[in-house]
Amino acid sequence: MSTPSDQIPPSSPPPSPPYGAGAPPPPPVPPPYGAGTPPPYGAGTPPPYGAGAPPPPPVPPPYGEPPYGEPPYGSGSSGSPYEPVPPAALASDDKNLAMLTHLSGFILSIVVPLVVWLINKDKPEKAYLIAESKEALNFQLTVLLGYVVCWILTIIVIGAFLQFVLWIANIVFCIIAAVKVAQTGSYRYPFALRLVS
Repeated sequence: MSTPSDQIPPSSPPPSPPYGAGAPPPPPVPPPYGAGTPPPYGAGTPPPYGAGAPPPPPVPPPYGEPPYGEPPYGSGSSGSPYEPVPPAALASDDKNLAMLTHLSGFILSIVVPLVVWLINKDKPEKAYLIAESKEALNFQLTVLLGYVVCWILTIIVIGAFLQFVLWIANIVFCIIAAVKVAQTGSYRYPFALRLVS
């Protein structure tokens, strides 16, 4: 049988020790700041300042100069400033528009080359299209001046004949230009006054 002192109701707190029998242990003291704290996971020991940093990126060349080892801008293999643009580097839309610009010359004269040049002349990314439209425009202006001279020469019979020869030459050169642009990417007329530069 159990004694009354052994039966403590479960809801009552445990008896406290007598006064002065023992002090509770002091709370743990945190270590001083930065001493004994483990590094974060995966950090390890940080490298000294500047050690292990990635190398700086290469310095780009000054504006207007080609990268190291490249030939200067504007100097092609033949040394002339005019070099045909390889067809692989051209956008197909620009190439098709350049071809139509040359081909439209014998039907609409200066209209299409002038419109294409005026629309794209301030767009540096359209340099190819600007060059081709200027070439077609210069040729059509030369042909137009030729028609004016032929019209003046109709006073004598030779003007009508020269006008017919000029019309045939315009058709032939426009077709040659369109074919060359489709094949090689650019064409330069053998004779044209460079009025638009």
